[in-house]
Amino acid sequence: MFFIWILTITFDIQNSISLHSSKMFVSFVQNVCFIVQNVCFIVFVSYICRINISNTVKCLIKNNNMLKIKEICAKKGMLITELAEKMQIHQNSLSRIISTGNTKQSTLNKMAEILGVTVKELYGETSTLHMMDEEERGVLKKIILNIPTKFGPEEVGYIIYKRPLSNNYKVKEYSEDINFFGGYPEEKSFPHDEFDELMLNSVKNIYPKSRMQSKLLLFNTDREYISRLMDIPSEKGRICILPFVTYNMLKMNPSISYSGYEISIDVYMICPYESLQTHFSSSFNIELKNVLKEQYSTIVFLLKD
Repeated sequence: MFFIWILTITFDIQNSISLHSSKMFVSFVQNVCFIVQNVCFIVFVSYICRINISNTVKCLIKNNNMLKIKEICAKKGMLITELAEKMQIHQNSLSRIISTGNTKQSTLNKMAEILGVTVKELYGETSTLHMMDEEERGVLKKIILNIPTKFGPEEVGYIIYKRPLSNNYKVKEYSEDINFFGGYPEEKSFPHDEFDELMLNSVKNIYPKSRMQSKLLLFNTDREYISRLMDIPSEKGRICILPFVTYNMLKMNPSISYSGYEISIDVYMICPYESLQTHFSSSFNIELKNVLKEQYSTIVFLLKD
């Protein structure tokens, strides 16, 4: 209505000014009115087009995504409220993501991980699920780097490595029938040995709020999940795990040698953070050297080429 009012005013001015003014002044005013009319027309058309395009896109996204995610939750026996809780976001925020499709890639990755599907499947693209070969199966360990902010700890990156399953490194078994894709196994059910603890502590020495997250690797979708984790920017780093040696130990055995571990890692960056540390260290009790040596020999660090 505002644009129509402006156009009406300019036309009235053009009609009335020609009767009472000089030709030069009339020409000037008519040129000004012509410019104003064209600007109003362009702005009005742009406004209408923007509304139509925006509504069309939102409608398409809503029809494509909302039903698929709800269907996936229904198949997994999970409520939308449970999904929001597992994602650690408010239910209203999750509903807005589902209805609009507007969110970060990291949020989509987290949603897909919790639901046990790929990001493509969130968009309705299905894939065949099958078990990986035995040598590929294992446990993915993800050390999440949480930095302190005035709003609380914030996830800025992670380090990932893989541990094979064995008699000494296995997931806790349940006697009852549990929905595998509904949250099993819980973090407390995963193995976590001395070397895992040293890896985590090396990061926590700099970022105390960091934590370990584990995932069972069994299906082909887990292979795709690892690829997504590695398909983001990263920085080269290092973890040094050294023996805890005191002055008295050196004094008593001056000729003895001690060995540790210097591990090359990739620190995957969820969001840019200029002062993020990528070199970490921790120490171990020398009495555990044989145990740690055996555990270290099984670890596969997931690095970019």
